[in-house]
Amino acid sequence: MRKVDAFNHIFPIAFWEKMIEIAGETEDMGKRVRSVPMLMDMDERFRVMDMFDDYEQILSLASPPLEVMFDKDTAPELARIANDGMAEICQKYPDRFPGYVASLPMNNPDEAVAETERVMDGTGALVMEATHVGADTMLSRIVDMVAAAATIHFSQGRGD
Repeated sequence: MRKVDAFNHIFPIAFWEKMIEIAGETEDMGKRVRSVPMLMDMDERFRVMDMFDDYEQILSLASPPLEVMFDKDTAPELARIANDGMAEICQKYPDRFPGYVASLPMNNPDEAVAETERVMDGTGALVMEATHVGADTMLSRIVDMVAAAATIHFSQGRGD
């Protein structure tokens, strides 16, 4: 039986390199994820995936969220790099990765919408709005804008 596992975290290599360049000294979650080889090492990921028959993953960017790691002017570039990297992995290994969850710069509403529109072009992207934005009014505005731009829309609960 086919098994599709959603929200499998990854750092595409180009994203990883840019993240380390800009935010290499990040503590807490940023520090912890640097010690998880499967986030960057595709051979290690394949080794683990091969333990299960008919197993596929939907990729998503690992924590911490873009809007936590980067300011509103930097986050859009990192979103593009991350989404392009996940799309490339899905295109290269379609039998292993049927799609990915697009990352959006939720601290920059206009760019979040622009990125939603950019990735909804058949690259295998699903859209999820992050839930770590501080102000409820900003979150509400972004969710409305992103939902209007996306043709496929997933929402992860806020937990409150």
